[in-house]
Parts: sequence; C-alpha cells; structure tokens
Amino acid sequence: MAAIRELKTEFLMYVDEFPGLPGNPTAETDPQLIGPTPVGFKQVGRCYGGGTFEGPKLKGTIVEACDWFTVTNGNGIVDWRGTFRTDDGVNLYIEMGGFIHNVPGSEEAPDAAMNRFMACGNPETVCEYTEYYFRTTAKIWTGDPRYAWLNGLVCVAIGEFNAGHMCYSVYAVM
Repeated sequence: MAAIRELKTEFLMYVDEFPGLPGNPTAETDPQLIGPTPVGFKQVGRCYGGGTFEGPKLKGTIVEACDWFTVTNGNGIVDWRGTFRTDDGVNLYIEMGGFIHNVPGSEEAPDAAMNRFMACGNPETVCEYTEYYFRTTAKIWTGDPRYAWLNGLVCVAIGEFNAGHMCYSVYAVM
C-alpha cells in the first residue's frame, strides 16, 4: 500500500451572511422556485448584498451573492457565488459548491437533515452545525496582485444555517 499523506489545512476566513438584519444594507430577493425537475427540486435561493468575512489575512464585506439549491432524494446540492470586497477595496470572486445531507452513518430518514436545515432559516431557530452534514469546496479569484495568492487555492468549508443566516468556516488545503 502507498504511503498515506496527512491533509493539512489552514483557516482562511469566517463568512457570515446576514441579509436583512437591522442596519445591514441588502438587496435580498425572494426565492425563485423552479420546482420538480428530472434532476431534483430546484430553487434559486436568494440574491442579496450584506454580510462580512474575516480571517488572519482577509477582512471585508459581501457585496452581492446568490445561491442555487437542488434537493434530490433528501440531499441538498449547493451552488453559491458572490463578490466580496476587502477592507482595502479589492474585489474577490467566490464560488462554493457542495452538499447538505444527514451526518455520515446516520440511520435517520434520508430527508431528516434537510428538514432540520430548512427549519434553521427561521430567525428564531438555533441549530447546531453537527445536526447535518454541510460541506463545500470553494474557489477564490482576484485580479489584484496583493491577493494573487488566493487564485488557485483549493479550499473546503463547513457550512451552517443558523437563526436565519448562512455561515461558512473556510480552510485552505495546504
């Protein structure tokens, strides 16, 4: 057997989307239901401005973002894209794609985690990110040489939907 290599990661940033909260500029749109399709139930979740991101080398605001969502056989497929602006005025383009489903090894009904996840969209509902499996990969692009180190990074994120807003802990794979 070949040698097993340890996967090392480095914390990159915490992303906190919070459209519509008092004092937060937003251009949130209503979800656009596409409905049942041959590949699952489709929805354009929402497009909005507002939120923050912060890490050891990055800090700023979410300028605009949209998410697309497909549910098939109790599994959620996430496609999220947005523009971030660093505190020093640099635009970053972010793409995230991944899955939401039951925690691996769970014996719950296939849609149990999705039902819990969707309930977390209620601003009064507090959910633990351990109640469902929400993981994405992330790509970050910019034309500014000060942040060129982000281009081509392989990133992974742990997502959570809590009290009405989405959050991601993003890690660079080293």
